[in-house]
Amino acid sequence: MYAPAAEYTTIAAWSCIDARNLDQAQKYLHESATYAGLSQDGPTEMRVWVNLSMLAHQRHNWPEALAAAQAAQASCAARRDPFFDSPGRPRRPRLRGSR
Repeated sequence: MYAPAAEYTTIAAWSCIDARNLDQAQKYLHESATYAGLSQDGPTEMRVWVNLSMLAHQRHNWPEALAAAQAAQASCAARRDPFFDSPGRPRRPRLRGSR
């Protein structure tokens, strides 16, 4: 029951992102993280943390982006399956002039 709630709340967050309402998106993603944790569903939890990391990156909140990416990487789905491990890897912003 909690896994679908997490998925639908994440979808609501992305509709807020599309509408440029990033504060409401943040609220939805935090709510979604709670549902994902209660669901104990690894892939759902992984997706929510990756989405939190991407939103924090868009908001230029680097510490939160890194923390969410590390939480995604530490999730049970990432630990069990290398397929899930790669999206959770922290992405470093590219500096101008670097390759």
